[in-house]
Amino acid sequence: MDATTAGIVSAARAVFTRYGVARTRMADIAKEAQLARQTLYDFVSGRDELIGLSLVACCGELQQRLDAALVDGPSDLRERFVEVLARAVEIASSDEEFGALADALPTETVDRIIGGATAVQALLAKSLRPVLEQAAAAGQLRHGVVVDEASQWLLGVISFALLRENHDAAALRKEFRTYAVPSVFADS
Repeated sequence: MDATTAGIVSAARAVFTRYGVARTRMADIAKEAQLARQTLYDFVSGRDELIGLSLVACCGELQQRLDAALVDGPSDLRERFVEVLARAVEIASSDEEFGALADALPTETVDRIIGGATAVQALLAKSLRPVLEQAAAAGQLRHGVVVDEASQWLLGVISFALLRENHDAAALRKEFRTYAVPSVFADS
């Protein structure tokens, strides 16, 4: 994303926070970005694209929080894997900006942004990939599991978990141990 578009996205996020996503108009964003409203359309197609770009930027920040939360994570690869999935859900589900932006877009669009082949997938895969690569190197992945494909599938698992209302920490980790671990890791 070029510097001008990044500035527009930053302005949009500030205004979405100030007024709420539903009440924000393109004129509000233009004023915050110090641009003419018409000039915004040289960089983005409209409000929904700005919301989507804001969601991608928000996910980048969530990725940084996730990485920081995992610094002192478990050394056991299966437990580290569970922790990556659980922390991703916990961090995203507790972030008000993420929730407001996701709620403002159609479910299909959010699924495409979060679980599809987008910048968000690349961001979240940064936490999953190292664990999966270490497990592959240690011979702990199930036969036929491909790191890239598993990463993409697991982002869908995270997206599905985010749709749920209750994110009880212990139950979430138990669910990931019961279903996600055996789907990727070989029997121990």
